Amino acid sequence: MAKRHSLYHTSAESLGRRVTRWRVLGENVGFGGDVRSLHKAFMESPAHRDNILFDRYRHVGVGVKRSGGLMWVTVVFEASKDPGTRLSMPSC
Repeated sequence: MAKRHSLYHTSAESLGRRVTRWRVLGENVGFGGDVRSLHKAFMESPAHRDNILFDRYRHVGVGVKRSGGLMWVTVVFEASKDPGTRLSMPSC
């Protein structure tokens, strides 16, 4: 998104291929100047707020990229015990 300077959601088909063993998936995407402004925007949007507060979600993945003075964020929510992924992940 940051490279294209365009906000968009991952298609359901693509997201379903990336996250394994999923039951219920949700995704929030956004950009802003800082965490506070992004949080405010997500909580003021009914659909984004619903994802954040949905009580079946137990796991979350967050991707952040800073570019051109903006913070681009993707948040994936999942309800399964161990959602897994096919993406290569850095070790922590």
